Amino acid sequence: MRTNKIKNYLNRFVFVVPSIILISGFTLYPLIFAFVNSFKKYKLTEPNNNIKFIGFENYIEIFKQKEFIEALIRTIGLTILLVIVELLIGIIIAVILSDSFKGHGIIRSVLLLPIAATPVIVGLTWKLMYDPRVGVINYLLNLIGIEGPVWLANSRWALLAVIIMDVWQWTPFMVIILLAGILGQPKDLYEAALVDGANRFRVVTKITIPLLKRVMGVAILIRASDVFRLFDQIWMLTRGGPGTATETLTVRIYRTGFSYFEMGEASAMSFIMLIIMMIFIIFAIKKINLLEET
Repeated sequence: MRTNKIKNYLNRFVFVVPSIILISGFTLYPLIFAFVNSFKKYKLTEPNNNIKFIGFENYIEIFKQKEFIEALIRTIGLTILLVIVELLIGIIIAVILSDSFKGHGIIRSVLLLPIAATPVIVGLTWKLMYDPRVGVINYLLNLIGIEGPVWLANSRWALLAVIIMDVWQWTPFMVIILLAGILGQPKDLYEAALVDGANRFRVVTKITIPLLKRVMGVAILIRASDVFRLFDQIWMLTRGGPGTATETLTVRIYRTGFSYFEMGEASAMSFIMLIIMMIFIIFAIKKINLLEET
């Protein structure tokens, strides 16, 4: 009997080993390598013999950089703003689509299209749409008598352009998650509320949204994690410009590592970003678990 248990354990272990090797090779090794580099003076343009251990100097130097602090604050602010906007719009659309009406299945399917588009294509498409000469956005604004701005060359409008692009692509993700949560709610509560004379607004605010708290928590966790490491769309749309108006933390890390070739500082920035994300994720998971208990 004991021999059979050992054999079963070994058989399972054999199937798991390839996954462990892949995870170690593609995740753990780069993570450890970057962590070690964050404590080194490591510049790609210099010979290997100039790489040396400098302790926490990279971390100290990073927090002295005005550009890094601005990028960090901008990333946190952008994350909070985008998650709130996408959540609010997502709730409204999800509540509307939760009712059965003619063509609701087609609309739900169409919502998947922005999510399915690759980030690079989305960035390039919106860059063309924002073009002041041939872009469709300024053309539509001109039709109603509004002179469209030079979106991507103005620091005030460039960040708004990024926000609009992200809301367009990822609000459907919020809608799908929230809609699934609404459709999974018990129908008897709604029937009882309607019998008691509750209107649509009271049903949504007193039943639908309170029952969606845990689903909303999961949606916020996923979207906040995605927005915090947003890179592809911004890089294709503005490359962090004009100036540093749309430079997020990921764009700053990329520039430091592959434009200024300071791999040590870039690695240190990456780990600061990782620590912030881990703190947020742990906090969010605890809150979601508390919602589940209540």
